[in-house]
Amino acid sequence: MIFYDHIFEWIIFGLVLLFFIYGMIAIREERDAYLDTAIPMSFGPFSLPIPSWWTKTSAEDDESVFVFERTDTRYEWYAEFLDMGVTDQSLIELTRIDMEKHDIILDQKEIRISEACHLFTNEKIIANVEGFIRLEGTGTKESKDRIYLDYVLFRLKDKTTIMARSQSSVLNGVLEGPYFEEVLKNAKFS
Repeated sequence: MIFYDHIFEWIIFGLVLLFFIYGMIAIREERDAYLDTAIPMSFGPFSLPIPSWWTKTSAEDDESVFVFERTDTRYEWYAEFLDMGVTDQSLIELTRIDMEKHDIILDQKEIRISEACHLFTNEKIIANVEGFIRLEGTGTKESKDRIYLDYVLFRLKDKTTIMARSQSSVLNGVLEGPYFEEVLKNAKFS
């Protein structure tokens, strides 16, 4: 009896449920199809499989830094890949300098630190990584904005240092963060 008294509401409820189910399937398929549609991009000694929906927004003539954003949405998100060249500074010192430069304070309880073998899947990259730092978690930027940061800094055996960063508002990190990680997981030596 309740169903018949509120049939219009039940129809709307059913349509909303179908919409969410469709969204979940579309998102899952997008994640699964990412590597099929990825655009290989040379960066330093690497080939990175960049998602087709990321737009390169850094200068075309600077091969040492690649910045990507979602220009098809209003996401507060960007990914940056920086070839720092050969440097003798410790990775810890470089990380500290970079956090200070960008005025970022990470929440200590939210930081996850992992090793190169937990991120990269390419054996040649793992064998050539001499030092590795990864910070992943939430924090505060410029004492006011809450951010999600996935920060990777590593040094190769030839002393070349590479920094990769995915930074977004806290909620947007859930959307593009996994693809940033997949880019690094599926990176290959050129």
